[in-house]
Amino acid sequence: GARVRALVAMLPRFNVECHVHPITSKILRLEVELEPAFDWTLRYHGNVQSFWVWVEDATNTRIYHHEHVLLSRRTHPDPIRL
Repeated sequence: GARVRALVAMLPRFNVECHVHPITSKILRLEVELEPAFDWTLRYHGNVQSFWVWVEDATNTRIYHHEHVLLSRRTHPDPIRL
């Protein structure tokens, strides 16, 4: 039980907060904050973890933005702002 809980707590996951601000009828400004919500363990995560983040409209399957994000052990658990 306790070992499984400890391993699950190490699975990379994020709390995501997104604010959308319309600039014009065709341009949006996105503010995205990713807050790591997992326990960093050097043995499993190393010094850096790499993630792709994309913002999409699920109803139209349109991708508005995509970005490659690096999360380092040194800055964990500070939020990442995009």
